[in-house]
Amino acid sequence: METNNQIKEEKSVIEVKVSQRETCKRLVDKLLEAGDTQINREQLVIGDYRLNELVVMRITLPKLVSSIKNRRLFLQAGKLQNVDGPTVIIIEGTVRDLQRSKIKRGSIQGALITLMLHFNIPVLRSISPEESAFLMLTAARQLDRKRTSVKRNDNGRFRLKGADVSQLNLLQGIPGIGPHRAKKLLKRFGSLYNLFQASPDDLSEIPGIGDKYSDRIISTIHKEVYPGNGVKQ
Repeated sequence: METNNQIKEEKSVIEVKVSQRETCKRLVDKLLEAGDTQINREQLVIGDYRLNELVVMRITLPKLVSSIKNRRLFLQAGKLQNVDGPTVIIIEGTVRDLQRSKIKRGSIQGALITLMLHFNIPVLRSISPEESAFLMLTAARQLDRKRTSVKRNDNGRFRLKGADVSQLNLLQGIPGIGPHRAKKLLKRFGSLYNLFQASPDDLSEIPGIGDKYSDRIISTIHKEVYPGNGVKQ
């Protein structure tokens, strides 16, 4: 029979990086209380928290109102959209906070719809720092379970169900195309053949790819190789 200590030892540790900009002690304390977290303060370029691969932007309702008015919210969302991995925005606050903001409810709803549909970023609602911590940890643990449920092949590499590892590996040879973007591309086009027939516009429409990575993919696909292994740029 497994003891509680044995079960605790086998529990995956969640590495939490907290932005130096974040000053909410209640939330950080709640993350520490979880018992399966390792927390460090870092200068995060994007997001306020990173739990393993999950990037989280936490924004209180008063700050949300301010960022809607000055359009900063969508600049931040654009940066999150280009993260090579799962992202989420947590909106924290109560109805009272919303009433104090003196902004129309429709304006906030419109902004949240834009985040979810245009930027393809999940948005979660929280009423307190403690609940925000709970949401972050729950999401990180679910992602961890999903990652550890993949099967290993004979070479010890991870193999996802229904995914062609060789095609994923080939795509990851393109600068800036990591596992997350490679899976997006294969999911969208179904095969490398279809992907290589795609136009720059087809590629740039995919969330997380855009013009930047579309140009890299097209450039890599259409490079000319000279005799003697030379490559024409």
